[in-house]
Amino acid sequence: MPDLIVPLAFGLFLLVAAWRAWRAHPRYGLIAMFVVVSYVTLQGWRYVHLQAARRNLAELTPDKISGMELDGRRVERAEDIAAVVRCLRDAEGAFTHRSFSREVPLLVTLADGSVHRYDLSRALNGSGARIHDVRQSAYSFSGTLPQALSRASAPLP
Repeated sequence: MPDLIVPLAFGLFLLVAAWRAWRAHPRYGLIAMFVVVSYVTLQGWRYVHLQAARRNLAELTPDKISGMELDGRRVERAEDIAAVVRCLRDAEGAFTHRSFSREVPLLVTLADGSVHRYDLSRALNGSGARIHDVRQSAYSFSGTLPQALSRASAPLP
């Protein structure tokens, strides 16, 4: 939720500016309102994708997963898979601007045979890892995922 404060404050600022422009010059007000509506639409779309990605991560459970592979290295042990899944489930939605290492694919094979791909990258300041849900084009952040992957002998680069 704190990640929404800046976009919402900026949207409110744009709305006030558009209202003032509308009152001063109706033609410019229409242009300003178009900008505000476009901004709100794009932020709303981004938020919807973020919530869908969070829901997808929250629905993962160790019993639904038949296999996991990070950048070509298989995660075999059930307790390692459970630890990684716990980190994925606990990840928070993020509009983050940290510096990250290169992305590596995490392939999660479900019991029904479907494969979900997430691109992971480690925060260069050591604070955690970014999770990119490729299907939803949204990002989440986990502070504990790099440690769980290291214990599973599949560290992030």
